[in-house]
Amino acid sequence: MNAHEKVFLLAEIFGVDVTRHINTVLKEIEDTEHYKQLVINVEMANKYQVPYTQQFLKEYEDLKINTITSIKDALVARAKVDYLYQISQPKYYINPIMFNPLEMSTDITTIGELPCFYQNKEITINDLILLDTVMPKEKIKILNKVVNKWHLDAKETVLDEINIKISKRNPINFEELVWYFERGLVYPVLAILGLLVFGITIFSSSEFFKEIVHGNKMTSYAFLIYAIFLFVYLIVDLIDFNINKKYLSEKDYCLYYLKSHAYLALKGLDDSTFQIKSALLDALKEKKKVNTNITRVNSLSNFRRMILFLNMKDSGKKQYSETLLNNMNIIKIVAIVLLLLSFFVYAAFIAFSLLQGGAVV
Repeated sequence: MNAHEKVFLLAEIFGVDVTRHINTVLKEIEDTEHYKQLVINVEMANKYQVPYTQQFLKEYEDLKINTITSIKDALVARAKVDYLYQISQPKYYINPIMFNPLEMSTDITTIGELPCFYQNKEITINDLILLDTVMPKEKIKILNKVVNKWHLDAKETVLDEINIKISKRNPINFEELVWYFERGLVYPVLAILGLLVFGITIFSSSEFFKEIVHGNKMTSYAFLIYAIFLFVYLIVDLIDFNINKKYLSEKDYCLYYLKSHAYLALKGLDDSTFQIKSALLDALKEKKKVNTNITRVNSLSNFRRMILFLNMKDSGKKQYSETLLNNMNIIKIVAIVLLLLSFFVYAAFIAFSLLQGGAVV
């Protein structure tokens, strides 16, 4: 807390209105390196999604800097930012068994650089191994605790989720029901109406309908508008169908892969755990650093990515191709509204023309 912040806080305590200075304090917080890095760490943690990240992600959501209305709360928020920055650093939640370098940027490359705790103090695994004041049995106990934690997190995050996916019956998806209803009932009706209109107007030998098609009356224009919007709507819907089909087919593939390769995930977990423990024991025997790369033992990284994809909610689906899907939906809504309006206008002109004794209006 600097000098002017102390003055603002003291003034606030004595009831002086310092509202205009709150934004200044908040801006100073947002400009700190800790806050900027915290935002980056939170973004990576949202992608990584392991049990450890849930704690500080929830605390970060509760931070809500933009809603702060007092100097006191702003200063408390500063302290929370510093705390969250410390616990949100990737080194605390990197799990080499399911680590994927595409999901986060980190300077850590080897297992030996990951942290552990000795006498409530944080040190790296390499530092622990090279520490002469600690007995080998104590080192093994600490390292086993770290590896077992990685094993348990990987089992909970990947294997347990795979078992849920395999054993779970497919729930009723109302979005898919609506999707099939549209293509099973609504679109065939539109297509039949379109075919009737084209059939009557184009293949009829009646001079009345020929005048509608080839004339320049209001009914002819209504027919032309209807035909254009029917064509536009069907093209847009075909593109939308392919986008959704691609998304659904990818989810089906991921689910099929998990079901057919579940045994590989189980074997991969055991193999990775064994490799890590072997590397740690070899380093202990030779009293050297553990140089095993964290990407050499990440046998569950692809399985976990598939699970994250399968667990995406509707918001995640939109992010899958957000701009394209939003634009397609807008075009579809506009097209179907104009399509229906043009059809009813066209039908009204036909009915009115027939009531007028077959004279095209």
